[in-house]
Amino acid sequence: MYTEDDLEWMAVITCLKDTGMSIKDIKKFVALCALGDCTLEERRQMVLARKKNVELKIAKLQQHLEHIHFKADYDEAACKAGTEAELKKRKYPSPFKL
Repeated sequence: MYTEDDLEWMAVITCLKDTGMSIKDIKKFVALCALGDCTLEERRQMVLARKKNVELKIAKLQQHLEHIHFKADYDEAACKAGTEAELKKRKYPSPFKL
């Protein structure tokens, strides 16, 4: 039987793992938590680093999604026309943002 605290810890560990945190860093985070309030700032910095990493991944995935939307629209238009010939003559804005 798991307690509510056990389930909460499993959720935290799963979240950290799913965001790409290494097992080594997860162990460090858990150990810091066990040490208490004297580690609050170090834990906060670890969480902020994860947050930044996840935000960067989301931004990159958003760019990929925009490209997929563009490609799906392009392919739909080509299928309706039965050819890409006319579409290739047009200038489309790049779905990539540099």
